[in-house]
Amino acid sequence: MGLLFVYLFGAGFASCMVAIAISVLISTSFKNYPSSWKLAPVTVVVIMMPPLSGNETLNDAMHIALNRTGEVLYGSLVAFLLGLLYLYIEKKEEQKVIIEKKNIEKSGE
Repeated sequence: MGLLFVYLFGAGFASCMVAIAISVLISTSFKNYPSSWKLAPVTVVVIMMPPLSGNETLNDAMHIALNRTGEVLYGSLVAFLLGLLYLYIEKKEEQKVIIEKKNIEKSGE
């Protein structure tokens, strides 16, 4: 949403506020939306605020917004991969606990 508004309306305070409002409306318009969707307005701010700092041209604002979008996507990928790693480690630990319980049951018989 932030990238779209920077492209269509430029980097301005008003366009940032409208983009935030629309992202809030979209992310909360579903009855049982995931809690992670609450980050959508924050992501809009992260993408749109750096171009608001000065007298950037549309080209500069788009370049900054695209860089920020890439950073957000990269951060999301890292979070996803860390989640997968945690799940893998948790399953390994669970398997160890099951094996230890079986060994205790066998030794108790």
